[in-house]
Amino acid sequence: MFAENVKLQTHIQHIRENANDAQVRLKMLMNALMLIAYGLSVTYLTWRGWTAIDSRMPLSLFVFMISLLSVIAPIFAFTFDQGQTKRFWIKIAAYIGFYWIAFFLYSISLMLMFDFARMVNNLSGGRLMQLIPPVLQPDLKTAVSLVLPLSLTILVIGTFFARSPKVRTYQIHINKPMQSEGPLRIAFLSDLHIGSLVSTANIDVLAERVNQQNPDIILLGGDLIDNSLHLISRHDFLDQMRRLKAPLGVYAVLGNHELVNTTPEEMNAFLEIAGIRLLQDEQIDFGSFILVGRNEHQTQYSRQIERLTPKALIETINQKKPVIVMQHQPADLACLSDLGIDVALAGHTHRGQLFPLHLLQKRQYAQVSRYKTYNQLHSLISDGYGTWGPPIRIGSRSEIVMVELSGKAAS
Repeated sequence: MFAENVKLQTHIQHIRENANDAQVRLKMLMNALMLIAYGLSVTYLTWRGWTAIDSRMPLSLFVFMISLLSVIAPIFAFTFDQGQTKRFWIKIAAYIGFYWIAFFLYSISLMLMFDFARMVNNLSGGRLMQLIPPVLQPDLKTAVSLVLPLSLTILVIGTFFARSPKVRTYQIHINKPMQSEGPLRIAFLSDLHIGSLVSTANIDVLAERVNQQNPDIILLGGDLIDNSLHLISRHDFLDQMRRLKAPLGVYAVLGNHELVNTTPEEMNAFLEIAGIRLLQDEQIDFGSFILVGRNEHQTQYSRQIERLTPKALIETINQKKPVIVMQHQPADLACLSDLGIDVALAGHTHRGQLFPLHLLQKRQYAQVSRYKTYNQLHSLISDGYGTWGPPIRIGSRSEIVMVELSGKAAS
């Protein structure tokens, strides 16, 4: 089973080949520190839970159960997450492992909030609790007993948000002539992550919802897959993707998960079967507008791929026409604005997927909001349609982005 886990093998191969690279070593050090912090947090949560409950369960058994959930289940989930399988126990174990990650995030956050409030109350001589009605003043035992149902409630809500996609529509007007009777209707989808055992992306629902919008063109912003192509091809993914219909066609760009799980050449051949054209630093002139598809840049543990600069990519196009740039990650937005690009479409971020992780993205990306303007540039970042890791969303929602693009009347 491990032999078929292409993404894990790619990670290991990249580490071996770049063991002397300073950035790779720094990344590994940060991962080690995160594991240490995770271990300490699990220890804290276990200690808090045990000291606050009246349990006849032996402490050794309690610690063993927490260790099983916090260590074995996540490792198993990431190691054996190889796409749809008929082996029921593997799928159940994957769900337990991935849901544990989300449960841990919110249970530790709630427990820290309770302990912080108790600490502030003690430092203030009890004044904090005087501001709260007695019925709302939980002791430690009550506070811990609230963590479990509150965390589980968050998981239920997050599962709903991940599995009930919404259509988010943007009406954009640009200061260029559009040679069409009505607005150009663009359906933009990103981050389907097909291939995971716990995938939330229902492609049948996706195709039906997209086709109901009557788009003129359908754009796929990368991370369509989350596993090796030979595993995904065992199922009806391509047949389902063929159901996406638009007069101007369906176009895609590579994402970082494509670079981990396959090669650009294999992905191109794979998508061609479904009638989807892969754009790799290419432009297409549709007459009334120009579509530019950027290559994904190399990320940690992914294969290398050449990528043109924005200037080199668009220097030969007619910028009197509306120009739409599609890329996986929201990169070079200020540069695209300076070059006169009208619309930029991206995904990748999932809007953090699990609140408040989106706050960490502010250090990595110039834009974390769904929509932002940079002078004439309209930049849109999709929350994505699928999920990665835990199959839940808090602070974001699975979505289909519809863009109604209009411009000045053609003279």
